[in-house]
Amino acid sequence: MLSWKEWMGDTYYERDDIHPMETNEIDENNSFNENNYFFDDTSPFETDIHPMDTNETYENESLNESRYFFDDTSPFKTNKVFNSRQELMDWVQNMANTLGYVIVIKNSKRNFNVVFQCDRGGTYKSTQISKKKQGQKKLIVHLAYRIKMICEFHNHEPSLYLEGHPYPRRLTEYECRIVEDLLKKNVKPKDILSALKNLNPKNVSTLKTIYNADEKLRRREREGKTQMQGVMEFLDQNGYVYYSRANVLTNKLEDLFFAHPRSLEIWRAFPHVLLMDATYKTNKYGMPLLEIVGVTPTNMAFSIAFVYMHEEKQSNYVWALDCLKSVMEGCMLPRVIVTDREMALMNAYTIIFPDAKGLLCRWHINNNIMKKCKSCWDVLYTSWTRLVNSETKEAYNKNLAQVEKTTNNYPDAFSYLNKTWLTPHKEKFVSAWTDKFLNFGNHTTNRAESQHAKLKRYVETSRSDIAKSLKRIADVVESQYTGIKASLAHNKIFIVHRYYEIPHLKPLCRFVSIYALDIIFKEYERSKEFGFVYENCGCQVRTSYVLPCAHEQAIFVKKGHCVPLHSVDKFWKKLDLLECKSLEDDKLGCAVEVNMFNAHYEKQSRPVKLSLARKLLNLITPSTTSVSEPATHKNTRGRPSLKKKLFKKTHIDLNHDPPTQHPPPQDQPTQAPPTQYPSRRSISTYTPDYMRSNLFDLNQEPDRHSTYSFREPPMFNSTFNQEQSMHSSYFNQEQVMYNSDPLMNEIPYEFHPYVTNIQNVRGDGNCGFRAIAACLGYSEDNWRQIRLDLQNELLAHPAEYAQIFDYDLNTIHHSLNFNGSHFAPTDHWLIMPVTSFLIANKYNVIVIFLSKDSPSTCFPLWLGPQDISTHRVVVIALVRGDHYVKVDLHGGYPMPTILPLWRHNRSSRSAGWKIVYAARLNSYISPFATHNNCNNSTVIISDNYGIKYCGRDKTDKA
Repeated sequence: MLSWKEWMGDTYYERDDIHPMETNEIDENNSFNENNYFFDDTSPFETDIHPMDTNETYENESLNESRYFFDDTSPFKTNKVFNSRQELMDWVQNMANTLGYVIVIKNSKRNFNVVFQCDRGGTYKSTQISKKKQGQKKLIVHLAYRIKMICEFHNHEPSLYLEGHPYPRRLTEYECRIVEDLLKKNVKPKDILSALKNLNPKNVSTLKTIYNADEKLRRREREGKTQMQGVMEFLDQNGYVYYSRANVLTNKLEDLFFAHPRSLEIWRAFPHVLLMDATYKTNKYGMPLLEIVGVTPTNMAFSIAFVYMHEEKQSNYVWALDCLKSVMEGCMLPRVIVTDREMALMNAYTIIFPDAKGLLCRWHINNNIMKKCKSCWDVLYTSWTRLVNSETKEAYNKNLAQVEKTTNNYPDAFSYLNKTWLTPHKEKFVSAWTDKFLNFGNHTTNRAESQHAKLKRYVETSRSDIAKSLKRIADVVESQYTGIKASLAHNKIFIVHRYYEIPHLKPLCRFVSIYALDIIFKEYERSKEFGFVYENCGCQVRTSYVLPCAHEQAIFVKKGHCVPLHSVDKFWKKLDLLECKSLEDDKLGCAVEVNMFNAHYEKQSRPVKLSLARKLLNLITPSTTSVSEPATHKNTRGRPSLKKKLFKKTHIDLNHDPPTQHPPPQDQPTQAPPTQYPSRRSISTYTPDYMRSNLFDLNQEPDRHSTYSFREPPMFNSTFNQEQSMHSSYFNQEQVMYNSDPLMNEIPYEFHPYVTNIQNVRGDGNCGFRAIAACLGYSEDNWRQIRLDLQNELLAHPAEYAQIFDYDLNTIHHSLNFNGSHFAPTDHWLIMPVTSFLIANKYNVIVIFLSKDSPSTCFPLWLGPQDISTHRVVVIALVRGDHYVKVDLHGGYPMPTILPLWRHNRSSRSAGWKIVYAARLNSYISPFATHNNCNNSTVIISDNYGIKYCGRDKTDKA
């Protein structure tokens, strides 16, 4: 028998982890008994084992022969040589699982060995140092793919259920692929788990495992992109034709048109019919989804395009249909359009497709009448149906009289029918008119409704985002594409013998769709009854379907002729997906446009070149778009009510009383600034007191339906008690008095109740910089320092501002670069509101720019509200179109809309500005200040000559 050291070589392991007690306790309380330990010289580990390097593995452990024993009956005893490391790992883990244990890798070294241990092994780590160790099993595996046992004992019982262990719940590579495929096919997690259990009965994964796999897949797909970047990337990579529009102020997505390449292929083949209807509850933003549906000659419906819209207004529909028209690229335009009575949509398709015949959906009409005329619908239904199906105008007048007679006891019902439907729209749904032009038998939008239902079965939830909905829509389109190809092939190869045996219909088989043959055959049956008398036929099939009607077929049969193919409309004869009209192969190129861009690009300065290059990159790679996801909408249908119109016209909040006027505060609370403001690219640990009491993350955008409870920070409203200069060397001490009316009329009237002072400055071309100096508490004569500060700010960060401004940086720099004592030329005047960014970033202030056309708010781009102890507001106004003044606002005045460029380019730290001042920003959107409330407010208009005018609004003077 080999000695211990001879058998083990240099590789050994102490058995401290077998017993949870310390070594000394074992030696004192338990005597050594050699019978408890034995070594077998027949152990399979005796041969072909390469010893490990002690210094690398267990260099701090000492050898104690009395503390080891090995059992030759161990289930891990094997002479098997494994072909790969993975095969070895599978064998070890499967063997351990059968015993109720889970074996994991403790550590491994490349090209050396792998050490396994029990998943419950290791030393417990806590705040208190523990000398106890958990029991564990350890195996050492060499690259020879054999097993060397160190310790196989546990200080715990085997597990009854492996589902409680994280490691065995892991999915194999094969299972991961299955889960990903099923998740992409929108299979529910519980069904995926059931499928895995069926494939592998030994699988111990739980439902949480599937949810984790789903989240991992989503993260991998996002790759750090925003939702809209992921949406644009998906559309671009999959060959969609898409257009989008964003809100000019907020840059949030408003409208998104997209068409799957498969859908366009089918529509270019069958562009004759359009069915349009909007559906709801398909996304978490509350946006209506307009679905445009087409029809094939085999009587199948297919989705052409989808449009997410923020409102169902005529302008939105016009934009969507114009996008649809641009997709056709010279192909045939639609001949029939069917919608419900959505006036905005009806007006829109009249503008975009003026030659198309418009029809109203009879199903929607009946539903509306049934809701409006509940009391008489049972007696009205029969006569109304007969009226709608009237084949001639004479029959229509007769049936109309019958409807009027039926509703004698319900005068309101007949008035509704006549005024809402019959008088304005009877030509769009009554057969006496609709059967006189081509409609291919489409009188309802039921096909569109069925596509809505199919889409919602795929999406499954009304809280889906756009990215997920796009994938489900793609699945719907792919299924439609497969079904349509199968139906077209079936119509070309399948012969209906019932029609083939009729001599005059035989030539049409396999050249006309089976659905068209069904219609022709019904007319043939009618011809046996009416013969070839034109008056008895009516010819509705000829005029509305462009197929041989009853009397035509009677003539063909009498003469022994076959139905010629040219008597059938081309719609019914097209059994392929080739385009209806061949496009000219004009080899479209963009060489001219590229040359124009290059010529324009070379003329620009370096910052502008960077800006143009960034825009071009966004065009080529839509995944870099700055458009944000849509806002959540509550009501998107129809025109605004009279109340809303009044609100938009007068800017009066009908739900709030006007604010009471208060005198301006004498002193405002301030806080001591931090000892050192953080740099723009650093993270500050300073937190003012007003932020410590409000535990919300200022680095995150506010949730749409969440509310915040917070106090606004102390804020200076640009009122400083500094002595102003009373004389001007340029004007030679000339005194000028301004009446309150002209200047107040230049201020947007939403702010009139809050204006306490308008300080005029010299109009020498530097008035903008003089007003800024006055707002910052300096004398207006310090305008040169303001110009210099803003120049330094621009030159200190040229790359950052080049990405922000669409303006030429040279133009902005030139406007700042003036130091003369004479009147400043116009090209050196203050450019607003773009210079607001320089002011806000240089002086760490909030800039409010007031003008009648586009008032705006700008916050610092790189510092957040938590970085600035006292928030100061600079308010300047543009009056008379070319002069700037300082304005002092008091109280809870509203803040105008934030500049869109700030939203696009702000840092993560500055996101909190929007949260802190959300109430003020929202109050501008829904102002409760009215123009008439200014009647009792005292306004002080002052200039630098010591003259102040206290006056009231001109309505008081009257």
